Amino acid sequence: MTEENILKVELLTETYEALCRKVEFIASKDIGTIRLDEIKALINELKNFHKFLWNLMTRYSFENSEIYRDYTDECIKTLNDIYLEAELYGFKDDLKIRLQQALEKYIDSCFLELDNTFLPFLNKTVFLKNLSLGIKLIDAQHKSLFVFIDKFVAKIMDNASKEETLKVVNYLEKYTDKHFSDEEKLMKEVNYPETSNHIKEHSKFKQTVLSIKDQVGEKNTELIEEIFLGLNEWLIKHILGSDKKFADFYHGK
Repeated sequence: MTEENILKVELLTETYEALCRKVEFIASKDIGTIRLDEIKALINELKNFHKFLWNLMTRYSFENSEIYRDYTDECIKTLNDIYLEAELYGFKDDLKIRLQQALEKYIDSCFLELDNTFLPFLNKTVFLKNLSLGIKLIDAQHKSLFVFIDKFVAKIMDNASKEETLKVVNYLEKYTDKHFSDEEKLMKEVNYPETSNHIKEHSKFKQTVLSIKDQVGEKNTELIEEIFLGLNEWLIKHILGSDKKFADFYHGK
């Protein structure tokens, strides 16, 4: 199990939960408030989720993968048909009712089954203990850091404004400061001999975040996304390397 695949499982769970909320929200909305543009956005999200889900199901040889592929293909086709018809003839109430019925069917036939079968299957198959240090506070903070980075990339993918993007970067900057401070405090409490070298690694990470902050603009999304994916990779290597080394010393104390 590679570090990259561990992150993919984490990201799937986050994406699945967010998409569930969106589908359920649109399926339960008052008909008069449903907008055509949000349907187009939902179709694109479902397509991306479909590729992501299929990739993981294939990778881990999940027995019922074909069934879920068919469910999602059918839902995407129905939503596309509704969208095209709405563009030609207007987004009338009967189309909105068909839309909600299609989403309700997708929730029942796919999302609930994923929740009951595939996600538990993944949890058993790929438990994230690879990244666990056995230090409750630090483990929780590491998980949150990965979520923050994924959310930043999601913002970029959704073409967030410079102002919105900077808010996420500022939040990440403050959070990493807090996390590194807590980690370094633990090191000093147990007189960890590699504390100074570990702090230097933290400083490099902070400098990378500052560099990203300086480069945030309106037309450099590919660059920023690439840098943030690099931060993900750095965190994994740091946790599996320097942090694991500290954890071994910490537990020995």
